[in-house]
Amino acid sequence: MECVANARPLIKMVITWRKDGVVVSTGIRDFGRRLTISLPAVSDSGYYECEATLRSSTVPSVNAGAYLHVLDHPQFVKEPVQHISAEMEKVVDIPCQARGVPQPDIVWYKDAVVISPVKMPRYRVLVGGSLQINGLLPDDTGMFQCFARNLAGEIQTNTYLAVTSIAPNITAGPADSAVIDGMSVILHCETSGAPRPAITWQKGERVLASGSVQLPRFTLLESGSLLISPSHLSDAGTYTCMASNSRGIDEAAADLLVWARTRINTPPQDQSVIKGTKATMTCGVTHDPSVTVRYVWEKEGSVINAQSIPRIRLDPDGTLHISQTWSGD
Repeated sequence: MECVANARPLIKMVITWRKDGVVVSTGIRDFGRRLTISLPAVSDSGYYECEATLRSSTVPSVNAGAYLHVLDHPQFVKEPVQHISAEMEKVVDIPCQARGVPQPDIVWYKDAVVISPVKMPRYRVLVGGSLQINGLLPDDTGMFQCFARNLAGEIQTNTYLAVTSIAPNITAGPADSAVIDGMSVILHCETSGAPRPAITWQKGERVLASGSVQLPRFTLLESGSLLISPSHLSDAGTYTCMASNSRGIDEAAADLLVWARTRINTPPQDQSVIKGTKATMTCGVTHDPSVTVRYVWEKEGSVINAQSIPRIRLDPDGTLHISQTWSGD
């Protein structure tokens, strides 16, 4: 930077340089006319001013100044690896961050075509410059380039993104289960794969629930599991979970046992008997054949122990016999 001033007598003229108001003492050449900055750095940016004064004189000094802006080439502080693999339908972040003065602009290209998030809503440039792609598709496979540009220059880095598909795999299949009719039961089916496998539940050849089919009482849950609510006796059988995508099919099966609910279908009836005669009270029950039923009779909230009272007999079918009745009965 040069500062050419004139005065009389010239020998008494002194030129002083300042940067942002602070006197500069290095880099002064040619009797103060020239300020030279070798290998300028960003820290050298600022307002430079030269002031011309006459020694031992009351003549006012004169000054002039200008701003110096030191630009810095872009430099990457975060770059992607050369090859990235990601599964279909997943989200991937491709890192790219740069620094420089002024702060570089980040521009992304895919296969040499500039990426426009407006036209491609699944693509989003994050704060800092990284590229995020949501819901990966096979067409997202390709070469991605990140350019960092400012007034000082331009740099670029690139990576190859490979979108992979994976055959379905049932990671947690259904287990043999038992349920009482009228209750709810869940048959589990957790899967992995890319793209995300479609789940279909079948009983025999009959489709119960899928992405497009849902019969009453059968609900396909978000996890892929099957909810049966309420269960019926006719629901007993073998259930198959089938997971499928473009790469293949995986399936797993389990048996569901539905127990008949125990019900009192012939309850005891109010009755009157003559003192000293016999009273018979029935307790007819329907139940699942695999279940053993135990009959317990109570009188006014207290359990009757038939084995300890000779007058009382309890039949295997639940019928209660009371002989030699009296008013205390």
